[in-house]
Amino acid sequence: MATIVKSETFEVIHCASCSVSFCMSAAYIAARRSDRKSFYCPNGHSQWFPGETDKDRAQKLAGQLDQERTRLQQERERSEAYANQLAISQRTRKAVSTRLRKVKARVGHGVCPCCNRTFEQLAKHMATKHPSFAKSAAEA
Repeated sequence: MATIVKSETFEVIHCASCSVSFCMSAAYIAARRSDRKSFYCPNGHSQWFPGETDKDRAQKLAGQLDQERTRLQQERERSEAYANQLAISQRTRKAVSTRLRKVKARVGHGVCPCCNRTFEQLAKHMATKHPSFAKSAAEA
């Protein structure tokens, strides 16, 4: 006659309703924890393991990861837009500064900025009364 020896691990569970102690296999408990299906105590009371499963936690973390990726992408786009706007404003400021410098130089030499005519009196006035005006415009 053949003899079979089997070793299995059991865990003690206490009923939430009647507090009776009973044993279930570790594999069965693991299965009920993961699928959250109900099981019964020897007195017939329905039991289940509350809480979220590993699968639920993984889905929750995956959702959080997707949200974080979306937020990061939006921040990158916002940063790029700000950098582009900053570059445009710097180019605009430089263009305005260059144009102002040219107008000041022309006025310093007696040229009207509106009609582009040269006035000797304006040129003499600028040279005698404001000699540094044309020089500062050329240096700026």
